[in-house]
Amino acid sequence: MDSVLTDSLTVLCDSGLSDPRLFFASVGEVHEELDQAGAGGDFDAFRSALADRAGRDGFAEAGARFTRYLEANGGTEIVRKLAEESVDDLVAEYERVLAETGDSAEPAAPGGGAYDESVWTAFVAEYGASWNGEAETWDAFRTWFLYHAEERGVAAPATDFLDYAEGETDRVAFFARYGVVVEGAAEVATDAAADAAAEDPGAWEAFLAAYGPDWNGAEENWASFTPYFLHYAEERGVPGFAAAFLENAPDDNDERVRYFASYGISVGEEAGDDAPAGNGEPVTAAEIAEAEQQFAQVADESDHVPEEHEEAITEAFAELVNQMPEAANLTREQMRELLATIPPEHL
Repeated sequence: MDSVLTDSLTVLCDSGLSDPRLFFASVGEVHEELDQAGAGGDFDAFRSALADRAGRDGFAEAGARFTRYLEANGGTEIVRKLAEESVDDLVAEYERVLAETGDSAEPAAPGGGAYDESVWTAFVAEYGASWNGEAETWDAFRTWFLYHAEERGVAAPATDFLDYAEGETDRVAFFARYGVVVEGAAEVATDAAADAAAEDPGAWEAFLAAYGPDWNGAEENWASFTPYFLHYAEERGVPGFAAAFLENAPDDNDERVRYFASYGISVGEEAGDDAPAGNGEPVTAAEIAEAEQQFAQVADESDHVPEEHEEAITEAFAELVNQMPEAANLTREQMRELLATIPPEHL
């Protein structure tokens, strides 16, 4: 077989291609359809059509690697040569090249080990929708998306997915091929992604390790944990990462506990429900009582809290201090800031 064709097959060896027969058949069919439409030499049309097949048939990473190679090494001329070969011959040559490279039937993803396709599918569905479809937010979204992909062990397919998307003229349509609707994506998630792009991932990891376990895993404590978590994230310079982390936490409490565990955070009984927040000095009962009284005054003075909800908010703070004694050390200004982080619908 032509050495140029063999080289083009080599780039597929670490792409996670599970069905080479389907892949080569798709390449041939796309070329034939475009050729019949008089667009056989239009590389952009080929790339877009193959991306459509890739999203539908499950070989996104292979498609992305293949088209990037083509773009740099001859474009549609290589496609034409491939289309002239039989699918059987292409599969045989691919398997020969695969064996020579020492790769297994499930090759390792670039930049790391093999990844779980089901994890990647779930990841792109969950995190892809956080892009709002605007070009000006793309770079921030990319940074945020790849950070969380690394956390979930799917950095390789995530990188290829984004690289492939950047080659498309209509990225929103590209996302839609993967079942990801980006139009009208949550503004909070987009803003969080933009903020996170300017923050230090190392500082975020340290913060999450220190403050994530302060949630005790109970549904009834989630509402008091989130403003506390966001408040200290602001102090530590990682509010974007923290907001994005909470935004993507599942609504179901059991799933939320597993979500924390996926970041290496044990909550609930395993973590020790009575562990005080942070690493400060023990807080006395007198200090707790004084803090609760001070918070009641701050809530009374606040324009953010409706009068009829002041008592409930004060009780929630008392519960927060009970679960996280470090909260008793908040200054009046910090208490005002904490109140301001509570969404109106939660008041």
